[in-house]
Amino acid sequence: MRLVIAEKPSLARAIADAIGSPTRKGDHITCSDGTVVAWCAGHILETAPPEDYDPKFKGWRLEDLPIAPAEWKLVVSKAPLLKTLKTLLKSATRVVHAGDPDREGQLIVDQVLQFLGYRGPVDRILVSDTNPDAVRRQLAALQPNANFRSLSDAALGRQRADWLFGMNLTRLYTLLGQKAGYQGVLSVGRVQTPLLGLIVRRDLAIESFQPVPYYTIAATLTAGTGAHFSARWQPSDAHAPHVDEEKRLLNKAVAADVRDRTTGAAMIEHKIPQMVSITGSVRAGMEVAKAASSDLKRVHLELGGKAPVIVFDDADIEAAVAGIGVAGYFNAGQDCTAATRVLVQAGVHDEFVAAMVAW
Repeated sequence: MRLVIAEKPSLARAIADAIGSPTRKGDHITCSDGTVVAWCAGHILETAPPEDYDPKFKGWRLEDLPIAPAEWKLVVSKAPLLKTLKTLLKSATRVVHAGDPDREGQLIVDQVLQFLGYRGPVDRILVSDTNPDAVRRQLAALQPNANFRSLSDAALGRQRADWLFGMNLTRLYTLLGQKAGYQGVLSVGRVQTPLLGLIVRRDLAIESFQPVPYYTIAATLTAGTGAHFSARWQPSDAHAPHVDEEKRLLNKAVAADVRDRTTGAAMIEHKIPQMVSITGSVRAGMEVAKAASSDLKRVHLELGGKAPVIVFDDADIEAAVAGIGVAGYFNAGQDCTAATRVLVQAGVHDEFVAAMVAW
């Protein structure tokens, strides 16, 4: 009789369906060709606890650590399933190992065969697709189970490392915690503890986060076709002292310097514009004038930003009012004359206000 041992019931049903005419009989399925399919439902054998090696380990004491078994023991976690497999193996002339195609799946069935003392031939089927046609193709491509011994050894090594790490360090930290006044169990795991450490460190970083202002230098540009696009300045290695780990610029003065040095540079260097009009800071004006001097390009600079209008006693009131009116209402402030900031000397204040209202 050929016995197929699957890792879980769902895979067992898929294999039985692929073979044909399945009939469920308790914890196994018989097929039309005489094949019997059974299953493990995950781990039906587990690594024995410390007290199974020595009753004294039932109590937790520092002097007993570390606990390292010389010969490892297994305990049965699902007795009915193991009993079924033991009965079926007595009649089996060949076994097909149908654990999942990974390290853990390999170990689960290998441990059962070793624990029950089976010494007959064993084939391996690797099922990743439970479609009947795919399962039948795999049934026709069985491999010797011995080819997968390394997978089983790897899973066994991980299983025992987890036991040694978890059992010993959980007892150690719990006992030390009790000495410090903590009465709970301090669970430690090979995977669990580093993962929790990452989560805790991330939570602490979020709690202690202090927002830091950073600066970007961006421009909206127009291509020769008329299409608009945005560009953002990227810090170079020379700016390393002024950026954070995400390459964000933290120094406002450096940002202003970069802005001023790059303002209008592309238009100045381009061959098509015959004249460039720039509105900006005095520093920007200096940089633009410097760039324009190389080919004597005409430049109209309007500098100073919100520089106020000042009207003195000897000013031509009519001309001053007209200039301020045009700047504020017609030029919309584009000539850098801030019509919202007008300083008038006291001697001509009333005359100026009357003229401005009349204008």
